Amino acid sequence: MTRKRVCRGARTISCWGYGQAYSSYGDFLGGSYNTATGSFAAVLGEANKATGYAASVTGGKKNVAEAQTASVSGGTANKAKAMDSSIGGGSEGFTEGEASSITGGLKGTTKGKTSSVSGGAETKQKAKAPPPAEASTARRWDWTPRSPAGT
Repeated sequence: MTRKRVCRGARTISCWGYGQAYSSYGDFLGGSYNTATGSFAAVLGEANKATGYAASVTGGKKNVAEAQTASVSGGTANKAKAMDSSIGGGSEGFTEGEASSITGGLKGTTKGKTSSVSGGAETKQKAKAPPPAEASTARRWDWTPRSPAGT
């Protein structure tokens, strides 16, 4: 079976590989069966997609960079869904918080703005809530130091 070198679309800067598809301008594609629909997107690897403006997937397989300037650097089945979010690798990672990041692991998820997950399996990070205010009914202790015995 012979594969055809096909790059479908118009106005792209560079396109190498097999079965590439793009629909915007300024895109850069390499590998096989990748799709770029966001302007100035970069997609490398196999079966990856970059749909956001200046989004990038620079390796791996079945990864998606969906939001503006979102990026996935590798791994399998990762999805950078929030603006300025990034996934460094791993498998099945999902960023939903703006400017959040996952550096690896399995099924890492970020939901809060600027949250991060550094690895592990099935780890989740949400935005931290502010500490609760001290209740007015809190019991307070008045402590007075005692003098040492024998003085």
